[in-house]
Amino acid sequence: MKPPVSVVDVIPQNINAAAELAAEIKKIQESQVKISQWQQRGMKAEISWEESRSVLFEWEVCRHAVPVEDTKCFKCRIEASIKCEDCHRLFCYHCDMKKHFLNPFHDRFSWASGYYEALPPTVTVDLNGTFTDWRRYDLYLPIFECQECGYSLPADAKMLYDGGYFCSSARKSNTFFSTKLLNNWHFLKRNSPG
Repeated sequence: MKPPVSVVDVIPQNINAAAELAAEIKKIQESQVKISQWQQRGMKAEISWEESRSVLFEWEVCRHAVPVEDTKCFKCRIEASIKCEDCHRLFCYHCDMKKHFLNPFHDRFSWASGYYEALPPTVTVDLNGTFTDWRRYDLYLPIFECQECGYSLPADAKMLYDGGYFCSSARKSNTFFSTKLLNNWHFLKRNSPG
């Protein structure tokens, strides 16, 4: 037969269990405070983005909107007719020819028809909406020249590659591709079925 258990024998066991339970509850509460602080920061960030979303959307729409009348060329201040996405500038057709004759790979657009139209490298547009063809475009490799000492360094394939262009052939360098185009093609090829 078992001896009867007294209250004095049970209390130390219950106190230890209660202390362990209190410590565990404290740990749970502390972890919940950290989670709620994290959630609170996330909610504040989401509210902040929600408040600025309409402004950002308006900016993006304005960036793609056709310019209003009397938009000036950034260089000569006469009326512009061409937008260059790479230069982030508006050009009149004279300044466009000067700038982009040597930069044929820039993404340029005209809004003569009331909406943006992409321009080929050999075409410019005047204020009347007349497309002017520059004739066949022959790409000449640049020559870098020091103004002080006269030292000149002709560009090679490595320099063009460093500048973001890639030769179409290892033997002849008469066609160049933008490396952005090649990266986009690679992405589409890998991620599109068929």
